[in-house]
Amino acid sequence: MFDLLLQHICYTTYAGYVKASMQHLCYNIFAVNLGKNIEKYRKQAGLSREKLAFKCGGKFTANHLLRVERGMVKNPGIEMVRAIAKELLLFVDTLLK
Repeated sequence: MFDLLLQHICYTTYAGYVKASMQHLCYNIFAVNLGKNIEKYRKQAGLSREKLAFKCGGKFTANHLLRVERGMVKNPGIEMVRAIAKELLLFVDTLLK
């Protein structure tokens, strides 16, 4: 009985770990894609990180934008993404692709 319970606990823990690892991987892929798109469209618009941050009303710093572009921020927040899309004259979903 104890062995069966231990087996169940180990399996549940392992399954939870795998699920958490997959979620982490998905967040990382999302963050990297978002960052690459922001950088691509920012450069196409001829804006520096500092200018884009300023045009977005100072809601974030150029350093934070750098971290987002490099995929280091898992969840930059919808308000930031909206502000960037608005200043780059894009739809939000364009940045999220």
